[in-house]
Amino acid sequence: AMDPAIAAAGPESLPLGTHFKGAGHVYMRGAWKDPDATWAFFGAGPQLAGHSRDDEGHSLISKKGALVSRAGGQGGNDDDYYSGGSLIYNLPTIFDPSEKFRRDRANENDGGLVRGVYLDGPWPRERGHITAFEHTPKHTYAAADLTKGYAASKARSVTRQFLYLPGSKEYFLIFDRVEAANPAFKRHSFLHIPTEPAAVNGTQSWLSLPEADGDKQLLSKGRSRAFLHTLLPEKADVVTRGGPGKEAWGHPLEPSAQYNHMSPGRTKPPICPWRIEVADPATGSRSLFLQVLEITEEGVAAPAALKFIAPAGVQLPDGRQIHFNVSGPAGGRIGSDPLP
Repeated sequence: AMDPAIAAAGPESLPLGTHFKGAGHVYMRGAWKDPDATWAFFGAGPQLAGHSRDDEGHSLISKKGALVSRAGGQGGNDDDYYSGGSLIYNLPTIFDPSEKFRRDRANENDGGLVRGVYLDGPWPRERGHITAFEHTPKHTYAAADLTKGYAASKARSVTRQFLYLPGSKEYFLIFDRVEAANPAFKRHSFLHIPTEPAAVNGTQSWLSLPEADGDKQLLSKGRSRAFLHTLLPEKADVVTRGGPGKEAWGHPLEPSAQYNHMSPGRTKPPICPWRIEVADPATGSRSLFLQVLEITEEGVAAPAALKFIAPAGVQLPDGRQIHFNVSGPAGGRIGSDPLP
């Protein structure tokens, strides 16, 4: 029952960043009462039921429509070999050529998380968890350990840190530390986007799609633009894939998956037919991925000038410096202020 002693209040009284601990979900936004404000999600939690999705570490970003979403369409685990796995989400992958993903299906290798859909209880089952969360007027930050979401035979350690910097100029920083059990297991990071990107001054740039999720009535006006700055790995191999005939392509290292996984539900919302693949071409078993998403208005033609600071940091145009720990506990600092 509702407590009559607690007065009703509008959403503006709620925090702009929140961690829902049971589910491992983190939500963040630039404002409550502005339909044009930025909104984002980052999640890493336990498997709570047998048919939950394998998406720990996944994120969504929206401003005047979707900017970062999951791969488009709708499908089930048994009739859609693309939607049934974790390749449709914005996740790092570790590709073990011998890995099998289904207990009773000859499903293709997508390099992602263990397919939990056929696992038995008891529930909840650990496969990822938030290790740190902090919300201040200047930033919202979350860190996650995703290691147990991947097969132990291929992953020694997988962590992801997600930092939102609101303001007149907005940035999202995503930092992954991925260590494979075998240096031959190649690492990628995937980002799914709703509109075709274009190369602009060393970045990939694209526009939001307000109707991407199938909404018919919109309060926001116009569209926004994103610029993706890939700062790590050094000499990263960045590939744009998608569009008609390739909107649901398999993992680039899986020979049997080099086709478009069209299904009856592929054209249903969410509409997200493009992806950006970042591969680490270096030898060794450990990869660092540092990507900065700069969120701007539609009419902005060029990205900001960001400065990479080794080993895993960046200086923004306003002088702020963000540094992530490359070893030890996930964390870092913004200027001289530590991240938890």
